[in-house]
Amino acid sequence: MDVQPLEFDLSPSQTDPPLPRMPWVWFVFALFFVAFIGSSLTFFDSKNPVAESDQVKDTSIELKLCMKSVNPDTKSDRTMHLFDDQIEKLLVPSKHSAQAQKLRVVLRLEDNETPFQDDLKNLAKSSDPKNQAFAKLYLDPKPKKAEALALVELIGKKDLSDRIAAVQVKEQFGDKSIRATTFPPSRAMLPTLIGVAAVIGLGIGMVLWYIYFFQRQAGRLLPRGIPFVSTDWGKIDRLMFVGLIIFMAYFIAGTGEALIAKKNGSGVELLAYLPFFGVIFLCFKLPVFGWRITPKAIGLSFDKFAEKLGWTFAAFFANLPILLGMVMISGVLSKFLPGGAHPAAEELVNHPKTIEVIKVLIGACVIAPIWEEIFFRGILFPSFIKVFGRPLQAALLSSFIFASIHPQGMVGIPVLMGVGLMLCAVSYQTKSLVSNIMLHSLHNGATLIMALVLGPLIG
Repeated sequence: MDVQPLEFDLSPSQTDPPLPRMPWVWFVFALFFVAFIGSSLTFFDSKNPVAESDQVKDTSIELKLCMKSVNPDTKSDRTMHLFDDQIEKLLVPSKHSAQAQKLRVVLRLEDNETPFQDDLKNLAKSSDPKNQAFAKLYLDPKPKKAEALALVELIGKKDLSDRIAAVQVKEQFGDKSIRATTFPPSRAMLPTLIGVAAVIGLGIGMVLWYIYFFQRQAGRLLPRGIPFVSTDWGKIDRLMFVGLIIFMAYFIAGTGEALIAKKNGSGVELLAYLPFFGVIFLCFKLPVFGWRITPKAIGLSFDKFAEKLGWTFAAFFANLPILLGMVMISGVLSKFLPGGAHPAAEELVNHPKTIEVIKVLIGACVIAPIWEEIFFRGILFPSFIKVFGRPLQAALLSSFIFASIHPQGMVGIPVLMGVGLMLCAVSYQTKSLVSNIMLHSLHNGATLIMALVLGPLIG
């Protein structure tokens, strides 16, 4: 049976004379992070929804049309309305946009409702012959088949509203395959499969929690403790100083990335992080006020990698039930607190170009997991354990700071704290940061893929 280690057992190397204190480091840390967290939490200073691009609206509508293609004979039931949200969002643009007016017309018909007559009258008065032809398809008296098909050809298929109109007209005259051809049902299967996978994942997570608690009661799977342990306040001060250097270097790199992106948004802005990782390398190579921290000392070791990989996947599934609860809490808080989606997720949804997807995935699955785990779980977590004397309080505070610096606003804190607490637990369980980095990368990757696939569908 494994023996649970004491949190503050001293190794032979820790019997050296204590290093002089550097209390000013904690003051600088508090000052810097109060300012940074304050600016991050006020990033969303209102609850007004972020304006969607036309591409997001079109993608969302297309996905719902593909869902409807699975069962095109949707009944005229209020609960079956798929497009109420889009129709409402198009109200203001319809005051000046013919495209918005056309979308409102066809979406009302998709929900088996009468189209808005004001939109049709405005289109009929348009100077554009295509808009006039569109209105003629829906105004009384309705055109005969030959004339209707000729109008569809005149309108073309450039805009989404035109493609929907073509489907509606051809269905009206007996073409039962046009809907599935234009909006393939297969496109709606991926969100469904993700939903099924999420349910299965939740079940696996619950089973893993049961197994873990059963093993703990049997005296197995005991935590190995945090990677870095020291009773020397001087070393903890220096560890915090290294953390400040790393965080400030990241802040500078992020600023550089933003400046480069304004001039060149092709992904080259990620090169701004190369000097940042150089700073991390130097922090582990050079002594800081007479003391040097090594990567292995804070848990960056690939020993027993297969075991660490197992903890990564187990923790990923075990965290799903927790995240579900945190998401529900955030959903309630969203009615009262400002907040929104992470800019990376919005970037994927609003601009799903290949280069943007690659750039965001590299940032979220490579850059962020490495530096955030080194900083939050490798430096802050053990430093706060020294302050509080217990891991729980240290995990709560470090996870709160972790959640607060992310730009989702206050409404995102519960979910992000759930992620941070699980990462602290994994670090404490494995005495390593390697599982944390892999878990962090896996979580971010899964989140962004869901945003890419489901974001347009749910708006």
